[in-house]
Amino acid sequence: MNTKHTLLRAARLSLACGLLSCAGLASPVMADLQLNSEGWTVIQPSADTQFIFVSSSEGLDSNSGRSPNKPVRTLAQAKQLMRDQSADWMLLKRGDVWDEPFGSWNFSGRSEDEPVVITTYGDAAERPVIRAGDAHAIQTGFGREVNNVALVGLRFEADMQDNGSKIGIRWLSSGSGLLVEDCFIRGFKDNIIIQGTGTFHNAVIRRSVIVDSYSTSGHSQGIFAKDVTGILLEENVFDSNGENLNIAGAVGDGFNQNVYLQVGVLDAVFRGNIASNGPAAGAQLRSGGVAENNLFFQNSLGLRFGYSELAWPEEYASGRVEGNVVLGGDLTGTEQQGIGLWIERFKDTVVQRNVVANSGDGNENVAINLSGYGEAFILQGNVTHNWTNGSTGHSLKSFIRPGDGSVIMSNCWSMQDSPKIVTVKYTENIQFLGNETYSTTNTSGQFSVGSSVMSFDQWANQPFTEGEEHGAITLPDAGRDLDDYAHSLGLADADAFIEHARNMSRGNWDSRFTGAAAARYIRAGYLTGSFADAVPQDDLN
Repeated sequence: MNTKHTLLRAARLSLACGLLSCAGLASPVMADLQLNSEGWTVIQPSADTQFIFVSSSEGLDSNSGRSPNKPVRTLAQAKQLMRDQSADWMLLKRGDVWDEPFGSWNFSGRSEDEPVVITTYGDAAERPVIRAGDAHAIQTGFGREVNNVALVGLRFEADMQDNGSKIGIRWLSSGSGLLVEDCFIRGFKDNIIIQGTGTFHNAVIRRSVIVDSYSTSGHSQGIFAKDVTGILLEENVFDSNGENLNIAGAVGDGFNQNVYLQVGVLDAVFRGNIASNGPAAGAQLRSGGVAENNLFFQNSLGLRFGYSELAWPEEYASGRVEGNVVLGGDLTGTEQQGIGLWIERFKDTVVQRNVVANSGDGNENVAINLSGYGEAFILQGNVTHNWTNGSTGHSLKSFIRPGDGSVIMSNCWSMQDSPKIVTVKYTENIQFLGNETYSTTNTSGQFSVGSSVMSFDQWANQPFTEGEEHGAITLPDAGRDLDDYAHSLGLADADAFIEHARNMSRGNWDSRFTGAAAARYIRAGYLTGSFADAVPQDDLN
């Protein structure tokens, strides 16, 4: 590599470090989170906490509910014993089942450090089950200010025979402070909705299993959030949300996501999650944020960052997309786009060290898609591998109108059987530096600039490229996928891995079955050598 390119690379790395400092987005909700040595949130009762015990198998509503020996029976009676603006705890007996929803929940905790808590007691392995029937499982009164609530260790089940019209956790509040941890939420139209009436602040969803949402009468999400400032989604499983092919009319569309964070969700952090088998996006962060160390598997679209209707230049997505692994596969739903990362209308953004591999049978097969506008961004150290179905496929499509500081460098486009590698519509203000490319197909027309189709030699001599390389690329373990990781854990295949992750709880938690662990293993098959060194930063924890 020539000296001129080395100096350019060093300059761009300095730019990357500068962007990293502005793209960290350390949300206040993260700073306040206290975890124990095993990674679970620490919540301590206060001196005046009242404990209300509830058991559907042993309780009587005539009991006091103040001890595990005298539990009340119904959730309705337990609510009567709770106090607003308190640090009270409602404890549901593990292994019990309630055929009633919580209904409207309007109790606030006393403070951030003294929340009101719904959690569990007892020795059974199974979470307590709330079967909501034809109602929302738990909801705030619309527009009511509800603050500092923790839902820990609960299982919410919808009536899977209805048309998918009810919500699991429906939080329409102007308050702040919601923790959902170690919960299992399944089969609702939307498993979770958090929507500020005004703005809701500081929501945390951690180590929960959020699966199988569907609807026959509207859009369906694993989680939908709007008008929220400060949201952390960490080490969750979002699987098969938005569609149920076994129920007539419960088909997905382009709006049915595993994770859907609408415009106006600010300071969002999406970390260490599994997002799999979604009919549209595995996750959509329309206002940006941080998406790091996640596994996206068999979604029509892996991660969508930004949104086409942001009012540029006043509105744009910003943040960091780092260390994610996007894997294609057998897309069985109705939306089969086959897009890995879709970044649009973005500024002050770093996209680095991501792996997009093994497309499968998508219709578009674009590993990284840039659209709308982009400014002050760097896309570096990413690997795309075999993102093609044999007839279509792109490592990169850039249809953005780039502004100052638009840099695409030190990426690896390994596309053996793809007729296309890179398409760029607008070239003013954009720089391609030191990217490696390889494909054995259509070697005379793998690159497109505007309306011109060209060979690599023509591409490498464009005024906006420097130090581009073409030739066979050796990766440590090209083709490494989720089946391989499952085999390393003694499991049959990727589906067995997802099933195991869906069945985790605090009692059998195993960090090997998180999105972070799977992503780390798979990245090691692609990111080493010059690509691992492209950013002076250790592997993500």
